[in-house]
This record gives sequence, C-alpha cells and structure tokens, in this order.
Amino acid sequence: MLRIENLNKSFGVNKVLNNINLELENGVYGLLGPNGAGKTTLMRILTTIIDDYEGDIKYKNINWKQKDEVRKYIGYLPQKFSLYKNLYVSEALEHIGYMKGIEKN
Repeated sequence: MLRIENLNKSFGVNKVLNNINLELENGVYGLLGPNGAGKTTLMRILTTIIDDYEGDIKYKNINWKQKDEVRKYIGYLPQKFSLYKNLYVSEALEHIGYMKGIEKN
C-alpha cells in the first residue's frame, strides 16, 4: 500500500498541495482536476523529481526520502514525452536505463 500523510508543498507563498492524505492499494488510479490543482506537483513528488516537501510518503517499508529504493518500484511517462530527436532508439533506451540505475552489459 502506498501511504501519503499530511503532504504539503509550496512554491514561495503559493501553496500547491495542502495536507494531502491518501492510501492506495494495488490498482490503477488517475488524477483529475482543473489546471493548477497540483496534479503535476503530486506526480513529481511521487516520482522523486521534487524532494523538498512536507509530510510522509511510504510504500512497504520504504520512506520516499530514499530515492534509489523508491525508483526500483516506480515508472513514470509524462504526457509530453520526448528525447533528443537525433538519438537512435537504442541510445534513448540506454539513457533511460542509466537514469534508472541499470548497468549496461
């Protein structure tokens, strides 16, 4: 179970996430809301792209501050996904693998 407790995130004086509490079991979930609701910020926190937030996020016995451990369990494909247009597919895959900590054989 993924547990999010008292999650808060501000950018300057602009509070984007305010006391978010969720418990998610196995399954597929979607985030719906108007522009500016904090969906992207929440996803960036869950994918460890943003790490300066208040609150706790845990999965199994892993705390979200342990980025390397978290990244073993998650994947993320943003809505607008692109790599450098001059890369071959194999080069793009190697780049993504490197970012995920996968060693080249």
